[in-house]
Amino acid sequence: MRYLLQSGDYMRKEKSAISRTTLPRIACSYDELSELEGADYIPVGTVEYVNEYCRIKNITPPTNISYPVELVKFLNRSVWQSSYSFAKEYQFVKPRNTKVFTGSIKKDIEETVKDDEPVWISDPMTFTAEFRFYILENNIVGYSRYDDGDDNIQPDINTVQQMIAVYNESPIGYTLDVGPVDNKTVLIEVNDGWSLGYYPWGTMTTDKYVELITKRWKEIVQECCSQVREIDAMEIRKHFGVEE
Repeated sequence: MRYLLQSGDYMRKEKSAISRTTLPRIACSYDELSELEGADYIPVGTVEYVNEYCRIKNITPPTNISYPVELVKFLNRSVWQSSYSFAKEYQFVKPRNTKVFTGSIKKDIEETVKDDEPVWISDPMTFTAEFRFYILENNIVGYSRYDDGDDNIQPDINTVQQMIAVYNESPIGYTLDVGPVDNKTVLIEVNDGWSLGYYPWGTMTTDKYVELITKRWKEIVQECCSQVREIDAMEIRKHFGVEE
């Protein structure tokens, strides 16, 4: 498989990680996606870019995994599903459909959002620091700090390990964004291992980042192919009158 890098000033750190390797790659703009031949690419770009690639290639993108059921106890706050119109101005709002708008306090959201847009709502929480842990095959392969707070603050690695241990339905590659609150390490959100932001500092290496997004994309494609085979088998059974 080759890497498909979104042309333009997008995902620069992520594309740079691919460019430092000897792996085959091509650049392609959003508007050029429909002209691509073949389907053996690993797209590296914005969520909108990857979603459009999936649409063209009939690949089903994964559902949003920001707040997995198994990890609710690590949120240390209530997070509930609703529609955008029900959120109060002081509450934190995040789209349930991936990246429809940037999650934020409602009064600070600049994008135009439909009243019936499905969202997660929570009361705001202040984190003293924010860290991204990169998880591959149930192992921490690196982590990075992505805020500008006190450098002496560190997360509790044991708590992160507990999150990994109970997240049974996790993809092969993903991140856990966590932050200390009142001497606890709290889950901020989970990010799937596609169109994934890379922070090239801390302990996370370029090689591990590339390995993570590569294995996750192959898993996505494999799952999609399995779903297609399952649908085909159902159609065959239906055609021949075979009961389940």
